[in-house]
Amino acid sequence: ALVAIEEADAPAVMPGQQVRILLTSTPTRVLTGEVVDVASRATSSDKPGLSSVGRQHLVEVKLTTDDRLALLGARGRAKIETDRRTLWQIASRELREMLKLPW
Repeated sequence: ALVAIEEADAPAVMPGQQVRILLTSTPTRVLTGEVVDVASRATSSDKPGLSSVGRQHLVEVKLTTDDRLALLGARGRAKIETDRRTLWQIASRELREMLKLPW
């Protein structure tokens, strides 16, 4: 499976991390997997199939559950288990992102 993540989140994602995917077509079934690879270059979000959140990195996920539900082109949400952070760390990161200059 391929998962698109925001460019700012890419440094925290590494091979071996656990992933949970919830497809919109089967909202009661959670697919699980593991990060295999993270693209080293960001992709512009104007490409079909990617969300419109700016630049993104593609993450390759090897599914460990029955992947017959993950049909080609299926959409959904993915949660990647990265390191645990305190509320202060999360808030300060968001503040830095808000104050980032566009150039």
